[in-house]
Amino acid sequence: LGTIDFEGRNDNSQDFVAARIFTFTPDVSDGSEDAQLQLSMMKGGSSHLALEIKPDEFIINNGSVDMDFRVEGNGDANMFVVDASADKIGIGTNAPLDLVHLKGGSDNSSTGAPIIRLQKQSGGAVDDGQTIGGISFYVNDDGVESGSSYERAKIIAESQNTSSGTRLEFWTGNSNADIAERMRIIADGSVLIGTTTGSEKLVVSGNFNATTGIKSLGVYNNTTGTGANLVVDSAG
Repeated sequence: LGTIDFEGRNDNSQDFVAARIFTFTPDVSDGSEDAQLQLSMMKGGSSHLALEIKPDEFIINNGSVDMDFRVEGNGDANMFVVDASADKIGIGTNAPLDLVHLKGGSDNSSTGAPIIRLQKQSGGAVDDGQTIGGISFYVNDDGVESGSSYERAKIIAESQNTSSGTRLEFWTGNSNADIAERMRIIADGSVLIGTTTGSEKLVVSGNFNATTGIKSLGVYNNTTGTGANLVVDSAG
């Protein structure tokens, strides 16, 4: 449809296109016309596609060159950074050390500490047993599921009642078996391992023998001599 070239001259008295804006129509069918825009520019002596706007996506650095992407906040110059050379994302840092790296705070107080918030949108009271949020861990394992995406662990926050009580559930998968819940921390702080019910502060349920059981590295003696510090519910 149209092209705008921005030309310059190098130190060898040669003209070159420093940047170009190019538009065209990938589809001219009546009633479904599409448009596409490209912005290319010179970097290191070669032209690369820096920006492309398609009918179905907005692409930055489509030329896959070492060019970082950075968004500034009101007080943080590195509010969001894509480190192109490292293929990592930084929030609050321009030198991310992991795939996603969050950095916050300016002193030893809690202000600005990097916290990830998972907030469920709801329109009223949260019912018992509803998932509020969680983290799921997947892997593409050629040994099982033919290398397809396969869930191997997860941590879930679920409502425990209609009064904002919340529990945490911890799920893992043994060998290639589907994941199952192994432990939960219920709303009052009690810990349940191998079971989903119990009224004691710590309940461990399962099949125990000489090699599979609970190993204590220390014993805490109740000074009153009464009460149960640990309840073990053995199924056999």
